[in-house]
Amino acid sequence: MGGEISGHFGSSAMPVMENCIDPLAGAGQEDPYGASGFLGEGRISGEDKLTVSASMIRNLLFEKELTQEPATELVNLTFSTKATKSSNEGNQVLASCLWLGHSEVVKSFTRCPQFFYAQTPPNDGLRPTNAARICQVYGNKYHFDTLYDRDLHIPVYSAYIYKLGNGSRTNFWFVVPQAITQDYNNLQGLDCGHLTPCCHQSGNESKWATFTLTNIVPQDKALNGGAWKEFEDQTMAQKTQGCDTTYVITGAVPGSTYISSRRVNVPNHIWVLVSCLWLGHSEVVKSFETSCPQFFFREIPPNEALEPQKPAWICQRYKNQYYFATLYDRKMRIPVYSAYIYQPGPGKRPKTWLVEPQLIGPIYPKTMEKEWTLLNQYNVSLEKLSQSQAILHDYKNLTGLNRGHLNPNGHHDDYSSRMATFTLTNIVPQDEKLNGGAWNNYEQQTMMRRTQGCTTTYVIVGAVPGNNYIAKGRVNKPSHLWSAACCMVDNNYVKAWAVIAENDKNEVQLLTLGELEDTLTELYGRGQVLASCLWLGHSEVVKSFTRCPQFFYAQTPPNDGLRPTNAARICQIYENKYRFATLYDRNRRIPVYSAYIYKPGNGDRYDSWFVEPQEGKEGRNDLGKKFKPTHMKNNIKVMNKKEGSWVTTFLVQGLKGGTDQMSGIRAGLCVAQIPECSGNGEMRVREKNKKRVNVQDYQLENTTEVLVSCLWLGHSEVVKSFETSCPQFFFREIPPNEALEPQKPAWICQRYKNQYYFATLYDRKMRIPVYSAYIYQPGPGKRPKTWLVEPQLIGPIYPKTMEKEWTLLNQYNVSLEKLSQSQAILHDYKNLTGLNRGHLNPNGHHDDYSSRMATFTLTNIVPQDEKLNGGAWNNYEQQTMMRRTQGCTTTYVIVGAVPGNNYIAKGRVNKPSHLWSAACCMVDNNYVKAWAVIAENDKNEVQLLTLGELEDTLTELYGRGQLIKQTYGKDMASEASIIKEKITSQVIGQSQAIDQDYRDALGLDRGHLCPSGHQTGNDNKWATFTLTNIVPQDTVFNQGTWHDYEEVTMPQKTQGCDTTYVITGAVPGNTNIANGRVNVPSYIWSAACCLKGKKPIRAWGAIAKNERNQNRVKTLELVELENRLAQLYKKGGEGKERRNDMGKKLKEARMKMNIKMLNEKE
Repeated sequence: MGGEISGHFGSSAMPVMENCIDPLAGAGQEDPYGASGFLGEGRISGEDKLTVSASMIRNLLFEKELTQEPATELVNLTFSTKATKSSNEGNQVLASCLWLGHSEVVKSFTRCPQFFYAQTPPNDGLRPTNAARICQVYGNKYHFDTLYDRDLHIPVYSAYIYKLGNGSRTNFWFVVPQAITQDYNNLQGLDCGHLTPCCHQSGNESKWATFTLTNIVPQDKALNGGAWKEFEDQTMAQKTQGCDTTYVITGAVPGSTYISSRRVNVPNHIWVLVSCLWLGHSEVVKSFETSCPQFFFREIPPNEALEPQKPAWICQRYKNQYYFATLYDRKMRIPVYSAYIYQPGPGKRPKTWLVEPQLIGPIYPKTMEKEWTLLNQYNVSLEKLSQSQAILHDYKNLTGLNRGHLNPNGHHDDYSSRMATFTLTNIVPQDEKLNGGAWNNYEQQTMMRRTQGCTTTYVIVGAVPGNNYIAKGRVNKPSHLWSAACCMVDNNYVKAWAVIAENDKNEVQLLTLGELEDTLTELYGRGQVLASCLWLGHSEVVKSFTRCPQFFYAQTPPNDGLRPTNAARICQIYENKYRFATLYDRNRRIPVYSAYIYKPGNGDRYDSWFVEPQEGKEGRNDLGKKFKPTHMKNNIKVMNKKEGSWVTTFLVQGLKGGTDQMSGIRAGLCVAQIPECSGNGEMRVREKNKKRVNVQDYQLENTTEVLVSCLWLGHSEVVKSFETSCPQFFFREIPPNEALEPQKPAWICQRYKNQYYFATLYDRKMRIPVYSAYIYQPGPGKRPKTWLVEPQLIGPIYPKTMEKEWTLLNQYNVSLEKLSQSQAILHDYKNLTGLNRGHLNPNGHHDDYSSRMATFTLTNIVPQDEKLNGGAWNNYEQQTMMRRTQGCTTTYVIVGAVPGNNYIAKGRVNKPSHLWSAACCMVDNNYVKAWAVIAENDKNEVQLLTLGELEDTLTELYGRGQLIKQTYGKDMASEASIIKEKITSQVIGQSQAIDQDYRDALGLDRGHLCPSGHQTGNDNKWATFTLTNIVPQDTVFNQGTWHDYEEVTMPQKTQGCDTTYVITGAVPGNTNIANGRVNVPSYIWSAACCLKGKKPIRAWGAIAKNERNQNRVKTLELVELENRLAQLYKKGGEGKERRNDMGKKLKEARMKMNIKMLNEKE
């Protein structure tokens, strides 16, 4: 509704009706679908009424093709305190999280879907050319939804939940610029007819909300007060008896007459539909992982090897419930496979066949429909339908073939689920004898027998395209049909099987899953087929550790600095549970590090070793996920000897290890002391021998530091969107939309000391921020003096860290020219006349030094008029804000700058024409107060505004469009079992170390990085016995000094810790075992971070040479460990000065951290 009540109808403007509802007309009866429809003509007399079915209403609504062009952007609808404001006065800016009193104009009804049955609005078939979707708000609460026609100035429909209530009728009206109160003056024979009637709402606010001019149409007075009133008052009450919830959509069909000088259309029909009875939906989606994964074992669909050239992923839904998933081949017009859960039961076989409208295009309904419905009600031509999929005519007059279900109706136990299988996207031309013979026996008898004792059975049934077609070459006849099933007996036991059949023989062949995979790989010829929903045990080779981040402190793994050239990230799984994480070097065949949570326990040591099935010669898709779980506990021998291994650091950022033979672009300083380099100190770079290489020359492929990241301080991330990265600084976590976005935007989450403090939208072209959003938390404190810049505005290869200019220029070899191209620099703000560096997010609005320091980035300041900055604007920031936020629990603030026509620094940095600020103060859950200010950037004056007034001003200043307000499987497998699956040791060994590599290693042990002794429970201990978690470690060192560190030092240091995060790593050496296959590390290192509750209370590192005479493990500060690792991994000529500077900086940070922890203890 409008921000203020802008007028009301007295007796001269519109009669105040005695009854609460705007009477409409009609009575209805149920159609064959069970949906009730009611229809009234706008000019018929009060006694006339028409009873119709829902299908008749559909015919009326879809007289024209549904392929109309998408509606233009919603740019003109806003709410104003002036009822007479024109709709074309400009493009309205509505700044998101701060605007309170309006009905919300939205891009889609996903903002307020609760008024539609199953939260599914009608599709775009009803949408007019110039449409506005409105979430109708009153008293900070949504009450109903309206699709509004801006051109005709009437609503298309309103959707609401029927709640019969009592109460008096209001006579006040809220307006928008499209229809105004004057439009309804002097009506001749017409009333203001509500689409959402007030008497169908309970509570005064809900009733008030219906009195908006976006909810009314000119309606025949006799109809409004007669038959339609009877329908609303009596028929609706009768029809909804026994209903818990009734969803209603009321609409108006535009007519040919107008009122108010042809401004407002007079509808020729009014209609009502109870939408809870619109039935089956089948959605064409982007992926099964995010839409309907529940039909796949472990919610993982098969990989892309089965995907056709023109795929469609369909979540098959009927009566608003998903029943199975289908991958459909649009070109062959047959399904590739259907995946479902086996739930057989007796029941009637359906006879009606359905098609999938969304295969035609996204503008069509998400509903399984009969062909007849699409052809007759949606005006889809048979030719257009047949281009997208198979149709009924394709399956007529078949000789020797049947319509063969992939997901058979007999595998479901109720009529709705059976009905859902009768879609032409689930069938293929199947040999008649096979369909009624061997395949039917498998579906009915074999499946019933094999699933005895199963709690849940996941099934995939597929068809391999053949060389023959039916229907004049339109629909492919598959060469083979196949099925695979995975039966869950309990959480610890799974059994599985598969079958395949040629589609011209009455014979079904029973297979293992591995045999089926091999057969499909050969038949498809697109790469290794991984039907992942069926294969059980593997450790998961992942693209990033976002799959198992819990083993890293703050869920942040090391950056790519330690990543080798040929890396594998492994989430180590045992018994369907993640146990720890490993970064594995495929070339050296040793882990770079393993990360885990320290939980020491007692138990036996195991000597059965596992390899990673996914580590095939071609990567993940070669061996893949087909191996069965193989932890044969009855073959395990207990050993009393404890394993030696290394405990890793909990967080590292840094350098890759160097090699003496470099192919492609690799950079670093190579000297004889570094094990990875040859003794002559030369390295191979782009086929040339070099002794020294400048890191900047090869910046794209290198990082230049090794840092323990739990101590690395200020991060400012350039992100893709605020919604997914740092939404907490916006009211209700919704940032402004694109109306304020510049031509070259950068979204920055401003972070310092690993904590986000505010968010900034930055204009790369103007080199000023568009706005900064933050939470107001003022407090006394020292004002920082150091200014920082944002490296990631230069490019994504640079650190996510607020840095000093000096640091980028001297440590990262960034030229001043390159830095200045991306953003403002300190030099731009030198020698200013009459201007200051004006913060958008002021440091005084934060209560500790870290948050204040975070505001001192050049991405948060603009050139501001000196008098304004030190005068009226300062008074607003310090005094007005303090006064207005009294009683607020949380205050969200956005401060912005409007680009002007003047520049500083020789045209490099824009000087804003205006500065503005808006605040939203939460007093309690039910009450919000808000205000705004704006100032011209050449006057010492600040103007206090309402949010609506600020909206209007920004709309005029920006002129870019409306800123929508938004106030409101895989376990490790033993090597033996993989070989049993017809994969040789030679193939396995191409990707990783194998058991044979360690058999003749004299003087060396298999040293765990994540030791079993640091885990509790047999499953967790078992999980550490994977060859991707061990390195060749000196036997004496492993069983002596390092063993003492793990078993004695670690328990001592972790006393009083609630959680300890550990990363253990190995620095590659210059010796190898197993004929050069497996590298022997030169050093083993570890770092740990101990938390009390959620606060770190101590951290330490350890490092030792991997050699026999190593008589002690050196424990050291993390800063020292950083410096040591920087030397060992050193690769880019950073030099002593750079390391000293880095060490000094981190030691200072460490000292501050210690002081802070001491203060907290005191």
